[in-house]
Amino acid sequence: MSEAHEQINTALTAYCRGVDRLDADSLRSAFHDDAALEGYGPSDRTVDEFIEMAMTGLARAYTATQHRISNITIEVTDDKARVESYVMADHFATEPRRIDTFKGRYVDDFACREGQWRMVRRRLLRDWSEVTEIGDEMAGVYADSQRDRQDPIYSGL
Repeated sequence: MSEAHEQINTALTAYCRGVDRLDADSLRSAFHDDAALEGYGPSDRTVDEFIEMAMTGLARAYTATQHRISNITIEVTDDKARVESYVMADHFATEPRRIDTFKGRYVDDFACREGQWRMVRRRLLRDWSEVTEIGDEMAGVYADSQRDRQDPIYSGL
């Protein structure tokens, strides 16, 4: 795998971790500072606007989220890349207990600047979405994920 592919994959997963763990630094690391995001509201958003919206909106509306990407296609030309990723995002709400599921694609433009491959434009495209009411949780005793630096992923090795 080329350096470009490795850095692009790292940026894609940093985005998912950032959104799901409400980690603004991880989220920001996926983008160049002047990046724009399309499809997250009626008009394009800057990276800072998107991060503010995601950190406050997701924390307020949901107790957990999971963003999963697959079918990643990376096409590199010189210092630019077009990347398509399928996304399935589950958003768990407690009042009422439901899962809001989004299924679609990210179409991303990446650029390599000063040796760093990061997004300069993200387009969110919806294929479909659904809301599912949920009942009782499955039996068992589990450790809950955390949506901050208390999550085990941030503890040292």
